[in-house]
Amino acid sequence: MLIQETTTPPYSCLVEHKYAFIVDVIVEKSYQSKGIGSALLDEAKKWAAYRHLDYLELNVLTENKGAKSLYEKHGFKDTNQTMRLEF
Repeated sequence: MLIQETTTPPYSCLVEHKYAFIVDVIVEKSYQSKGIGSALLDEAKKWAAYRHLDYLELNVLTENKGAKSLYEKHGFKDTNQTMRLEF
């Protein structure tokens, strides 16, 4: 897992927040569904709370159903949607 502390951009239309951004979570396929992803997310929550950050954030591909299910199980909710038009 790669996680970083960051701050929202200094735009007047945004309330400033310090938060943790989970850049990547990787669990080898043969180790998936054994609680490792959950353990990593639990540690990320502790890490962010220890630093008094406002929230955890991450991106996940729409088609990554397994990861989405894991994140939702841990309380993550959709807050943004990116749409793409491919040529």
